[in-house]
Amino acid sequence: MIRRPRIFLGLTITQLGILGGLALLAMLSIGGMFWMVYSASQVSIPTALPSLTPLPPATETPLPPTNTPLPPTATATPTPAVPDPAPDGWVKFESAQVELWLPPEYIGGDMLDNRDATIKQISALQTKTVKLNITSLKKAPPEVIMLIYHKPLTPGLLTAVYVTKFTRTPETELQAFVDEMMNKLPGAVSIFGTHKITVLGREAQKIEIEQRIEGSTINATFIYIKNGADFWVIDYDYQPAEIVEMTQMVKNSIKTLNFK
Repeated sequence: MIRRPRIFLGLTITQLGILGGLALLAMLSIGGMFWMVYSASQVSIPTALPSLTPLPPATETPLPPTNTPLPPTATATPTPAVPDPAPDGWVKFESAQVELWLPPEYIGGDMLDNRDATIKQISALQTKTVKLNITSLKKAPPEVIMLIYHKPLTPGLLTAVYVTKFTRTPETELQAFVDEMMNKLPGAVSIFGTHKITVLGREAQKIEIEQRIEGSTINATFIYIKNGADFWVIDYDYQPAEIVEMTQMVKNSIKTLNFK
């Protein structure tokens, strides 16, 4: 008796086995395809970023705390110079703008506020042989601050001290002013000493000359001082025979000068 094969869902067991094997093979093929696709996608993405050269760190200047005020900018304030004390026995001559000390043999003074009194004192020095041009003194320009004569008066050019002030501009250089004044001196002038100095902390220049006018000779020491736009001239006139003692006197006197 021949046995018939069992049939399930219209298929024999052998046919079912073949169909199952084909289905398994199809699943394995599809799984393999997905694995290949997944693997390919993983290879296309780098496993690590390329190394980069790091930038140097930014340098920052730390700011002070907001509650701490910045220190103010220091401004150098020059210490005002002060005059030296006058030698014993010397006399102070002064006006509203300036003062100067000289030996007691001098007389005169302020030509701004006390012109008449000063001219009266100087006029009393006249003798029969030595006369002063009082009219010229009375007409002295306003630049003449003080006029001081040495007593007794001697014939010829007089031993005297003239204090004058001229106004230019703050930009005017001292040397330019000195040249201007020296070019205005009358007579024949010989310069035998030029020195850059300071007076009361201000730029100054000392010039020593010999001056010949109408047959007479006088020596003079000019002290030129720049004080902003004001230029002061302290003119010490003396006889040639007095040059040694007057050199020291001028040195001591100019140290007593003071502006008010």
